[in-house]
Amino acid sequence: MRVLLLSIVSIILLAFGRSTVSADEGRPHFAVINWFPFGAVQNGVKKGLFVDIARAVNDVSGTNAEIMVVPLPRVFRGMQKGIFDFTFTYRAPEFEDKFRYIADIGCLSTAIISMKENPVTRVDQLNGKRVAHPPVGDFVRRILPTLDLEGIVVQNTADMFKMALHGRVDAFVVNEAIWQTYRQDMDSDYQVPTKRWGEFHDPYFLKPLRLSLSISLLSRYQSLGTRMTTLFETPEFRKELKIIFERYGLPNATACLS
Repeated sequence: MRVLLLSIVSIILLAFGRSTVSADEGRPHFAVINWFPFGAVQNGVKKGLFVDIARAVNDVSGTNAEIMVVPLPRVFRGMQKGIFDFTFTYRAPEFEDKFRYIADIGCLSTAIISMKENPVTRVDQLNGKRVAHPPVGDFVRRILPTLDLEGIVVQNTADMFKMALHGRVDAFVVNEAIWQTYRQDMDSDYQVPTKRWGEFHDPYFLKPLRLSLSISLLSRYQSLGTRMTTLFETPEFRKELKIIFERYGLPNATACLS
């Protein structure tokens, strides 16, 4: 399957020009957010969902882009300044003047996690509750301003789980991918004790959002971005994407691309 994929994609890329980046062009940079499971450096090894997708692009296209795992604010600054060439982001209005979307890679939802003794099954049930949430994202942009709750900004996902298990918050907000990978104990830095998973209520999911590959408006690799758009639209590479998402417990993430 890998050989077939490489052959088909190579033909498509050649139709748009060179399939690799030559030395005089330099080396493009993929910026991946340092937020497990999207990107992380564990024991000196770069890993994560977006890291795997970037590696698949390199493997198939011969791009040899450098994959950099960096904090979220640095990703945005670097993309705006042209320090980084490519990244993966949700499609959102506030990003449209910062970089250009060139290919959709799948869809994921925001999950509201609560405890069985005090479940949240509707957004309005968060009113009056103490809720941990990340500093940015769909919930912060679209949902939080409509609610009357005590919001606590938490940068670390493991801390959210610990706060909920110790009764310090009534609910917390994470990406669907984060919930699924913690359920599979994929984070080597923290695992929820097995016997305590039963204390969590089923997640309440918000409307899915599209994830996209984006290119910096100042990147000198615009032609490469065009070839990547073609690559991501091929059925063969979409199968590769599905395999990667399945690895993280997200078998339906690419269904929205059909």
